[in-house]
Amino acid sequence: MKSFGKFIDLLAVLVFVEVITRSSGYLSTLITPYFTNIDPDKAFIWSWVHHIIQLLLALSAMMLYPGIRMRDWGYNFDNSRLSLQIFMKFSLGWLIFYGIGTFITLKMSGNTSVYPFPLTTRNVVGYSGFMFIMPGLSEETLFRGFVMVVLGQSWKGILNIGKLTIPVSGLLAALIFTYAHISYTIFPLKFYFNTGQLIAAFGLGIFYAIVFYKTKSLLGSVLCHNISDGIGFIIVWLLGMFMLA
Repeated sequence: MKSFGKFIDLLAVLVFVEVITRSSGYLSTLITPYFTNIDPDKAFIWSWVHHIIQLLLALSAMMLYPGIRMRDWGYNFDNSRLSLQIFMKFSLGWLIFYGIGTFITLKMSGNTSVYPFPLTTRNVVGYSGFMFIMPGLSEETLFRGFVMVVLGQSWKGILNIGKLTIPVSGLLAALIFTYAHISYTIFPLKFYFNTGQLIAAFGLGIFYAIVFYKTKSLLGSVLCHNISDGIGFIIVWLLGMFMLA
């Protein structure tokens, strides 16, 4: 499909992401009350439903978008060996980095109850299952697949920072990804966000964009995204239990 110019493409993508993310959340809120027998503590079903709807909407947009095949959106196994190598190195590095950082943070704050639901077996299994499966599938499809590919038609520049090569479309996708982690109300106009989460979203968003750019496949970024979220939950859960023991 022909690009309409840098800023019209960017505006269209911003509107699309806003509609997809907010409507997914709204539909999830309507649907999840029917699953209270599965998730009485409201710990994980909303997140599952929200990300499944978001994934389906993003995939539908990809399939309806003229002139771009699914493999060009990143749904392929090209450079799979490189993707798996990046995934293995990232997993080890993230485990060490996040483990040490979380231990220091929890030790300094003295707060081991960081989740708004009881950590029962049902909730831990349901939420960890979500974290290891859905964030990467849903969010990488939308933010690295759809957003980067659409913006890449007009935002073709490359940033070279040391040994890093960052496509401008990837930088913009990371900024939009970070924005998506901000909640707000219109009446009254209020914004809700966690500064640490926004910093992490931007940094990881840049990394996922580089992986997608290098491999031309969503495989690596999906795996890295899922393992970063999954490890994050497991580490906080285990350290919380350890410190309470």
